[in-house]
Amino acid sequence: MVISQFSTALEAGGVTLYLLICCSILMLAVILEKIVFFVSNHINVDLFLSKIAKSLTNKENDKVIDICKNEKKVLANMALVILKRIGFSKEELEDAGDTALEQGMLKYEFHISILGTLAVISPFIGLMGTVFGIIQAFADIAASSSAGQAIVAKGVSEALIATAAGLIVAIPSSIFFNYFKNKAKALRIKYAIFLSKLIETVVRISNGKEIAPDIIQEDLEKEQETKEKEA
Repeated sequence: MVISQFSTALEAGGVTLYLLICCSILMLAVILEKIVFFVSNHINVDLFLSKIAKSLTNKENDKVIDICKNEKKVLANMALVILKRIGFSKEELEDAGDTALEQGMLKYEFHISILGTLAVISPFIGLMGTVFGIIQAFADIAASSSAGQAIVAKGVSEALIATAAGLIVAIPSSIFFNYFKNKAKALRIKYAIFLSKLIETVVRISNGKEIAPDIIQEDLEKEQETKEKEA
């Protein structure tokens, strides 16, 4: 029953419905890819900075490099760019940090524009299918000897399937486009603050000065250790 109705809808929707099915598959693929990417790159920024600062304070430069490499996350790669330049001037570190931030955020923003494009074009594809469907419906009515209300209603309802399909693709595409865009924007600010604190910490340690007291957070590290033991 369901398969039969779906088959009928495909026939009624025509080529535009097949295009929208392709759009929906692409939409789902991008959404799943971005969800997996965002989740897999989640990191406790304050805890991560605390671990790095603690190792740098203890002159354990090799250990701090290993911490970043073991994380295998975008933020860790950004930090690695700075840590490999210990001894450079603050201006050079800031330039390197800006470049690392832009390169890292490109990975977060990658493919998001596809959702924006689908959100815009899908309703138009659906509308185009509806227009063609109505044209065909009126052509069938003209060719029919008995142009009753049933024939008119059937033709129009079949034509509107394309519009409905277009909206089904466009609405979730728009929702997730805005969600991922805002998420990436918030992370850009968060990571910029992280890199600024990291650069300040590296410079102060290089100059033999004490780091800011709020950088190393023992409570967070103990909490993390407790969670790892429980796991």
